[in-house]
Amino acid sequence: GSVIYIMKHQPDGTAKFIGLQQINGAIGGLNGSFAIEQTGYFDGKEAKGTCVIKQGTGTGALANINGQGEFTAPMGREGTLNLTFSL
Repeated sequence: GSVIYIMKHQPDGTAKFIGLQQINGAIGGLNGSFAIEQTGYFDGKEAKGTCVIKQGTGTGALANINGQGEFTAPMGREGTLNLTFSL
């Protein structure tokens, strides 16, 4: 998938942000895609926040997906996203 963030950086190196992420793939053999909206805070070392699956963005077998979750991302390109969802 891909993600776009809007961040408001502070002089102390922290930041608040919002983002939209498109996720493409399969869950339990069901193929499709969906978008999540993220809101979070970067403390200078790690980004943390919450997310919600945007209603109506699901495609394919994931067309009716809904849910929410949390994420963490230390400096770098990798992070962890935990979603609680229903189809």
